[in-house]
Amino acid sequence: MIKAFTYEYYNDHASPVHKDLLGNWISRENELLGAAWAMNDRFYNKTLHSYTLKNYPILEKYYSLYGKKDFSIKWDVVDVPVMGLDNTSSFGQIQQITNTIIPMIREAKEIYIQNPYLVLTPEMESALRYSAAKGAKIIVSVTSPLSTDSWATQALLIYDWKRIMKTIKGVKFHAFLGPTQLHSKLFVIDRKYSVIGSYNMDYMSEEINSEFSLLIDSPQFAEVVINDVEKFIQEKSFAYDAAKNIGPNSIPNVKKSYDRTMKYFWIYSKFKKVI
Repeated sequence: MIKAFTYEYYNDHASPVHKDLLGNWISRENELLGAAWAMNDRFYNKTLHSYTLKNYPILEKYYSLYGKKDFSIKWDVVDVPVMGLDNTSSFGQIQQITNTIIPMIREAKEIYIQNPYLVLTPEMESALRYSAAKGAKIIVSVTSPLSTDSWATQALLIYDWKRIMKTIKGVKFHAFLGPTQLHSKLFVIDRKYSVIGSYNMDYMSEEINSEFSLLIDSPQFAEVVINDVEKFIQEKSFAYDAAKNIGPNSIPNVKKSYDRTMKYFWIYSKFKKVI
């Protein structure tokens, strides 16, 4: 992870970024550097160094990160194979996450996905369609207008959800109802392999952004993740059904959030005609 972070931050292609005409940019340099030092301290010292806390006082909010030299995991620990997967930004050539997940999905018999942003690239949709055509069980836990933190991507999902469900035969969509936001990004393949990290199911993660995930080879861990997703689905989600036209606008008490999302949908539909 440190290697992936360092590659992006000190890459020759990195350049200053400034606000656009609408002011849509806030510097996160202090948070990024603080995160880098925190990872370094935890890796080598098991606690945060006084230098790090002095220069990045924002870390004091996360009290669990320091003063815990006797840190230990609170559940039974087993050693399992874990591999770090890096997708560099569009300036780089490393696409380990995409190049790992796509083939796994194509050959899978069961797939669990939890992701806040579902804007399928052609490669991802093709892999899911191929797997579904072979009879794979595909369960997708995704945001709804009540739980999204991105109105634009939610608008794209509203535009495309019915087509996706009809195209990827048998796929199940379960939309999180809130009131908090869904932001986890995970895949579980055949109850054996889990991929957990920052990777979203959209063009930004696949082609533009720098992302990092862990590939965990453990049926035991996969079962824990699946049970958590299933509980999440049963207690906090709403099932879409393309055949019955039950989708985002069918969610109880959704009208205000749905109408707000549809403003972005209107913008996207007009832009789509242009391109």
